[in-house]
Amino acid sequence: MCAGGSCNKTQASQLPYHLGRFTTYGLLGFFAALLSKQIAYSPYWPRISAVMLAVAGVMFLVSSLPKCHHLFKPNGKLTYVSGLLLGFMPCGLLYAALMMAATTANPLKGMVGMWLFVLGTIPALLVARHC
Repeated sequence: MCAGGSCNKTQASQLPYHLGRFTTYGLLGFFAALLSKQIAYSPYWPRISAVMLAVAGVMFLVSSLPKCHHLFKPNGKLTYVSGLLLGFMPCGLLYAALMMAATTANPLKGMVGMWLFVLGTIPALLVARHC
Protein backbone atom coordinates (compact mmCIF):
# COMPACT_ATOMS: atom_id res chain seq x y z
CA MET A 1 0.00 0.00 0.00
CA CYS A 2 2.51 2.59 1.13
CA ALA A 3 6.24 2.71 0.77
CA GLY A 4 8.47 3.95 3.54
CA GLY A 5 6.88 6.70 5.60
CA SER A 6 4.40 7.86 2.96
CA CYS A 7 1.44 6.39 4.89
CA ASN A 8 2.29 8.37 7.99
CA LYS A 9 2.60 11.57 5.94
CA THR A 10 -0.72 10.91 4.21
CA GLN A 11 -2.48 10.14 7.49
CA ALA A 12 -1.00 13.22 9.14
CA SER A 13 -2.18 15.39 6.24
CA GLN A 14 -5.74 14.27 7.00
CA LEU A 15 -5.62 15.54 10.60
CA PRO A 16 -7.05 19.01 9.81
CA TYR A 17 -9.91 17.37 7.88
CA HIS A 18 -10.81 15.14 10.81
CA LEU A 19 -10.55 18.08 13.22
CA GLY A 20 -13.07 19.89 11.01
CA ARG A 21 -15.41 16.88 11.20
CA PHE A 22 -14.83 16.77 14.95
CA THR A 23 -15.93 20.41 15.25
CA THR A 24 -19.01 20.11 13.04
CA TYR A 25 -20.24 16.81 14.44
CA GLY A 26 -19.68 18.00 18.01
CA LEU A 27 -21.75 21.11 17.39
CA LEU A 28 -24.47 19.11 15.65
CA GLY A 29 -24.61 16.71 18.62
CA PHE A 30 -24.75 19.62 21.05
CA PHE A 31 -27.67 21.27 19.27
CA ALA A 32 -29.52 17.98 18.64
CA ALA A 33 -29.38 17.22 22.37
CA LEU A 34 -30.27 20.82 23.24
CA LEU A 35 -33.36 20.57 21.06
CA SER A 36 -34.35 17.24 22.58
CA LYS A 37 -33.80 18.69 26.06
CA GLN A 38 -36.63 21.09 25.30
CA ILE A 39 -39.04 18.20 24.77
CA ALA A 40 -37.53 15.80 27.33
CA TYR A 41 -40.07 16.87 29.94
CA SER A 42 -42.93 15.80 27.72
CA PRO A 43 -44.79 12.73 28.95
CA TYR A 44 -44.10 11.21 25.52
CA TRP A 45 -40.30 11.60 25.73
CA PRO A 46 -39.57 8.00 26.84
CA ARG A 47 -41.41 6.67 23.79
CA ILE A 48 -39.93 9.27 21.42
CA SER A 49 -36.36 8.56 22.57
CA ALA A 50 -36.93 4.78 22.39
CA VAL A 51 -38.15 5.09 18.79
CA MET A 52 -35.20 7.33 17.91
CA LEU A 53 -32.74 4.80 19.38
CA ALA A 54 -34.43 1.96 17.50
CA VAL A 55 -34.32 3.87 14.21
CA ALA A 56 -30.67 4.79 14.83
CA GLY A 57 -29.85 1.12 15.45
CA VAL A 58 -31.57 0.02 12.25
CA MET A 59 -29.75 2.74 10.29
CA PHE A 60 -26.39 1.56 11.65
CA LEU A 61 -27.21 -2.04 10.73
CA VAL A 62 -28.41 -1.18 7.22
CA SER A 63 -25.35 0.95 6.56
CA SER A 64 -23.14 -2.02 7.40
CA LEU A 65 -24.55 -4.08 4.54
CA PRO A 66 -22.07 -4.25 1.65
CA LYS A 67 -24.64 -3.13 -0.89
CA CYS A 68 -25.59 -0.07 1.17
CA HIS A 69 -22.14 0.89 2.43
CA HIS A 70 -20.49 3.69 0.45
CA LEU A 71 -17.13 5.00 1.53
CA PHE A 72 -16.64 8.69 0.92
CA LYS A 73 -13.30 9.31 -0.71
CA PRO A 74 -12.78 13.08 -1.02
CA ASN A 75 -10.68 14.41 -3.87
CA GLY A 76 -8.11 17.09 -3.43
CA LYS A 77 -6.50 18.37 -0.29
CA LEU A 78 -8.18 17.56 3.00
CA THR A 79 -8.32 20.73 5.06
CA TYR A 80 -10.00 21.86 8.26
CA VAL A 81 -12.55 23.85 6.23
CA SER A 82 -13.38 20.84 4.04
CA GLY A 83 -13.92 18.81 7.21
CA LEU A 84 -16.18 21.53 8.62
CA LEU A 85 -18.25 21.74 5.45
CA LEU A 86 -18.36 18.04 4.62
CA GLY A 87 -19.59 17.44 8.17
CA PHE A 88 -22.96 18.70 6.88
CA MET A 89 -23.03 16.23 4.00
CA PRO A 90 -26.09 13.95 4.26
CA CYS A 91 -25.15 10.53 5.58
CA GLY A 92 -27.26 7.78 7.11
CA LEU A 93 -24.63 7.01 9.73
CA LEU A 94 -24.52 10.68 10.70
CA TYR A 95 -28.30 10.81 11.08
CA ALA A 96 -28.23 7.69 13.25
CA ALA A 97 -25.48 9.14 15.45
CA LEU A 98 -27.36 12.44 15.76
CA MET A 99 -30.50 10.59 16.87
CA MET A 100 -28.42 8.81 19.49
CA ALA A 101 -26.99 12.15 20.64
CA ALA A 102 -30.47 13.68 20.77
CA THR A 103 -31.73 10.92 23.06
CA THR A 104 -29.33 12.07 25.76
CA ALA A 105 -31.26 15.34 26.15
CA ASN A 106 -27.96 16.70 27.47
CA PRO A 107 -25.99 19.00 25.13
CA LEU A 108 -22.57 18.09 26.57
CA LYS A 109 -23.27 14.36 26.39
CA GLY A 110 -24.60 14.81 22.85
CA MET A 111 -21.41 16.62 21.84
CA VAL A 112 -19.17 13.97 23.42
CA GLY A 113 -21.23 11.23 21.76
CA MET A 114 -20.64 12.81 18.37
CA TRP A 115 -16.94 13.24 19.10
CA LEU A 116 -16.77 9.51 19.83
CA PHE A 117 -18.58 8.89 16.54
CA VAL A 118 -15.88 10.88 14.72
CA LEU A 119 -13.11 8.95 16.45
CA GLY A 120 -14.81 5.70 15.49
CA THR A 121 -15.02 6.64 11.81
CA ILE A 122 -11.45 7.87 11.37
CA PRO A 123 -9.89 4.40 10.86
CA ALA A 124 -12.32 3.51 8.05
CA LEU A 125 -11.75 6.87 6.37
CA LEU A 126 -7.98 6.44 6.57
CA VAL A 127 -8.27 3.04 4.91
CA ALA A 128 -10.74 4.35 2.30
CA ARG A 129 -8.33 7.13 1.39
CA HIS A 130 -5.79 4.51 0.32
CA CYS A 131 -8.20 2.41 -1.78
